[in-house]
Amino acid sequence: MDTRKIAVFDSGVGGLTCLEYLKEILPNEDYIYFGDFKNNPYGTKTTEELRNILTNNIKLLENLNLVDE
Repeated sequence: MDTRKIAVFDSGVGGLTCLEYLKEILPNEDYIYFGDFKNNPYGTKTTEELRNILTNNIKLLENLNLVDE
């Protein structure tokens, strides 16, 4: 059985809507909602900035034992 969770990163625009839709089409999955209001909005960031932000966010989730390393 696959126990991995689906992480939804929300930069303040549409994340909760996406999460609700995912829960409708994949109701048996486990989700982690990450409201990243510190770095919002993502749309104004460069690719490199986004890579750094998401790498740091994933490390935080790993440190909290919310995702597998």
